[in-house]
Amino acid sequence: GLGFMLIEIGLLRRFTVFLGHPIHALAVVLFSLLISAGFGSLAAARFPTQRLQRHLTGLLSALVLLFVLYILALPPILTQSLALALPLRILVVVALLAPLGFVMGMPLPLGMRLFHRDSETVAWSWGINSATSVFGAIFATVLAMNVGFTWTLLAGVAIYLLALGAVALRPAEI
Repeated sequence: GLGFMLIEIGLLRRFTVFLGHPIHALAVVLFSLLISAGFGSLAAARFPTQRLQRHLTGLLSALVLLFVLYILALPPILTQSLALALPLRILVVVALLAPLGFVMGMPLPLGMRLFHRDSETVAWSWGINSATSVFGAIFATVLAMNVGFTWTLLAGVAIYLLALGAVALRPAEI
C-alpha cells in the first residue's frame, strides 16, 4: 500500500505539470492506474501456485526495473509531447501508465497467496495494507512537496525493493 501510493502520488504530481491542471491529472492518473491495476490483479489469479515465490520475486524485480525506466524516460517523453492537444496528452498518459499499473496490480494478490496459506491472518494483511495506503497518501504528498517528484518515486521504488527482499529471503516451502 505504501509503495503503491508513493508511486501513484509521485506520478500524479509529475503528470499535473504535463496535463496542465490538477483535476485532469487526478482523473487520468487514477483512472489509468486503478483500472490497469485491477486487470493486473485479475491476471495474477492465473499464476500457478507452484513456484509462486519465484514468480513474485521475478515480478517485483521487473517492477523495480520498470520504475527506474519510468523515472529516467518520463521527462524526455513528456517534454516531447507537451505541444500536443489535451486529448492527445491524455492518451499519452493512459498509454504510459496502463502497463505500469497492470504490473503494479499483481504483487498484492500474489503476496497474499504466498504468505497466507490459511485465512487466519489475511485480515491483518488487509488492515496493514489499508493503513499504509492511508499513511502513504499523506506521506507521498508531503515528500513530493518537499523533495520533489523523483525522490517520491524513488521512495516508492525503495518500498518495492523491501518487498522484493521479504519475498526473496522467505524460506521456500518444502
